[in-house]
Amino acid sequence: MKTKLITVLSLVLFLTPLSMFAASKNSQSVTFPKAVTVNGTQIPAGDYKVQWEGTGATTATINKGKKVLATTPATVTQAQSPYDGALQIEGNALQGIQFRNQAIQFNAANTAAASTGN
Repeated sequence: MKTKLITVLSLVLFLTPLSMFAASKNSQSVTFPKAVTVNGTQIPAGDYKVQWEGTGATTATINKGKKVLATTPATVTQAQSPYDGALQIEGNALQGIQFRNQAIQFNAANTAAASTGN
């Protein structure tokens, strides 16, 4: 009985971190070749990490190390692409990013771009 309990606890402790790792692919590295604007915040050219929660309507953040540089409403969809880190930029506003398995549209950037055109 004691051996079964230890075996079950060992499996739970072993599998829990694996499932958390598999479910936590809500971030990607990205390189901005030039300065971009995200939700009104200018971000210089460089390497960054984009993070989000789940799919559909969510919030995305642009991070440099542990520092959050910008936060914006976004829509994340599952979409296969031959591109990984392809940027959609209008003017200097970052509109979206296409990764191999996900696409992120930055809603605040789209709203700002649309409202300035009127």
